[in-house]
Amino acid sequence: MGAGSSNDFSHDATLEDLVKICKEFNRLGVHYLLIGGWSIILTGHKNRVTQDIDFLVDTAPGNVAKIKQALSILADQAALEIDDNDLIELGTVRVIDEVVIDLMDKIYEISYQNATSTTITIDGTEIALADKETLIKIKGPSLRNKDKSDVAFLITLD
Repeated sequence: MGAGSSNDFSHDATLEDLVKICKEFNRLGVHYLLIGGWSIILTGHKNRVTQDIDFLVDTAPGNVAKIKQALSILADQAALEIDDNDLIELGTVRVIDEVVIDLMDKIYEISYQNATSTTITIDGTEIALADKETLIKIKGPSLRNKDKSDVAFLITLD
């Protein structure tokens, strides 16, 4: 499922986009963890690139409402098209707005509720991200080359 109709007007997600979104998530009390390419970049991988922002989120109705409200700061307000049960029913919702954001209920057996996390502060904004162990559990079973590379990087961290 995608909220928004096209990504013709989306740009690759920047650090500034990520901070803006996380700042709004934090202001509204959204329960989220950053996963995917940006989590690997923030963990220290200097050569990792990504185009979108991936979040593992709590799918409780109140949290989904907060997510929709937070993402309404984006230009097209595409997140307002998300139905309250989309994440539970579909597992992943792609929000196509000025940047592309993937919201996920769970990956394999890892959900927001059983993931372990850490935080990093960028430009005064605290960002909750999946920790090394959780990222390895999420990316380890994947057959994608970039996920295999991410796991190889994560294993080298202390």
